Amino acid sequence: MEQKVRIGISALWIIGLVFSIMGGLFAAIGLLSLAAMGPENWLFGVIFGGIGGLFFVLGVVFLVTEWKKKRMAERLIAAGRYVWGEVVDVVADISITINNRHPYIALVHYQDGRGTIHQFRSPSLRISHSTGMIGKKVKVYIEDGSYRHYYVELDGILPQVIEH
Repeated sequence: MEQKVRIGISALWIIGLVFSIMGGLFAAIGLLSLAAMGPENWLFGVIFGGIGGLFFVLGVVFLVTEWKKKRMAERLIAAGRYVWGEVVDVVADISITINNRHPYIALVHYQDGRGTIHQFRSPSLRISHSTGMIGKKVKVYIEDGSYRHYYVELDGILPQVIEH
């Protein structure tokens, strides 16, 4: 059975989507006004087109960054190299607020053969604080011994929640 990478919608993805849509719209308005107004009102078109182009490029860069994160996680899972970590805490990610609520992240610890404890953060979770996950073992897919690139797979221990 093929595993799916579940990375939630991040703030960077939302910003990238908004920036690229609004930037494309502003750039189009700027280019159309350059063509329609003629040379006497070129400043309006240059300003709209320039600002729109800048926002469009930033939005695309943000979206590509998020896409690369997902591709990295898919590549890590496909490689199949993982370690078993233990969920030690589930905390609110206070850097993100959606409808006056914070998503949660699971903190996972893994102790290597040398006794060093490595802490990993899961992707954002849209669940209420659940202490039932603490103490459970999860797979942490890793790229190499540096543990720089990783993906925490929580699908097996997440509670089944249906919102109505």
